[in-house]
Amino acid sequence: MPRIISKNWLYLLLTFFIAFSITLVSARIIHVIIAEQTQEDSSKTETSDYQSTNVDTKPDNPTSNVNPEPAFLNLQSVVDDWLKTVNGEAGIMIYDLDHSHIAAEYNANKTFYAASLYKLFFVYDGYSQIEKGSENPDEFFVFSYDKGNLTYAACLDLMIRESYNPCADPMRADPAKYARVETFIHQYNLSGTTEAGLQTTATDMVELLKIYYRHTDLSDTSWQAILDSMLNQPPTTYDWRQGLPSGFTTAKVYDKVGWYAQDNRWTTYNDVAIIDFTEDNRHYAIAILTSNINPEDIARFGKALEASVLNNSK
Repeated sequence: MPRIISKNWLYLLLTFFIAFSITLVSARIIHVIIAEQTQEDSSKTETSDYQSTNVDTKPDNPTSNVNPEPAFLNLQSVVDDWLKTVNGEAGIMIYDLDHSHIAAEYNANKTFYAASLYKLFFVYDGYSQIEKGSENPDEFFVFSYDKGNLTYAACLDLMIRESYNPCADPMRADPAKYARVETFIHQYNLSGTTEAGLQTTATDMVELLKIYYRHTDLSDTSWQAILDSMLNQPPTTYDWRQGLPSGFTTAKVYDKVGWYAQDNRWTTYNDVAIIDFTEDNRHYAIAILTSNINPEDIARFGKALEASVLNNSK
């Protein structure tokens, strides 16, 4: 009996040893296969990553790299140098619309008589009311002796294009429109602006230009109409573009002036504009409010500003 038990024990031990060996060898083989496969996949991934970073691919937008956003320019020296060459008073702000930052300023919160700049408040309100359906752009608004019957839309255009008082005066005299402009001024916290825009500051005028530039509540049709009014101002009895616009030769100047002359001198000459350096992808909002400074001086300011931007964009 003891011999039978011993043989069975040896048989079990031998069987266990053989099974264990087979399992160990199989596991080693599988491990080697997996390691080799992992190394091969890793090599393919590295090759793929290298290729993806070195292949000369074209951007989805063919113009995306043509005009990359340029660096911010500090333009304070332009303002400081110009102020040394003029008499009279000025309030100035240059605002970089791309970087949302003031590029230069001087007396920006000083209050000046706005003259016809106030029309910009009524024009923006007018286009906003058209978008809401509260005003009909094709409805008769006023009759003038030199232009005949004018619609509401025609008056909004002329109030910028020719600073046309026969449209602006009745619009300002309308209690509802006047009240809306006052509400607009308070809504945007234009604390330096009073009398529905007749008194204002360079800071507030730049804020208004920023509202125009964003035009979040206007359609593209309205915005294009405004741009055309501010850019294509024809020669009339007055030269509407003798200030800032005449100082620029490269940039587009979307402009509105407000002035008052007395005894053959400019007691007020104000100029506000959105400046578009298209090729350099730079955009500025500029307000220059003055007392006893000539438009020729403001043109020189525009010329110096353009030269500084172009020279620093190379």
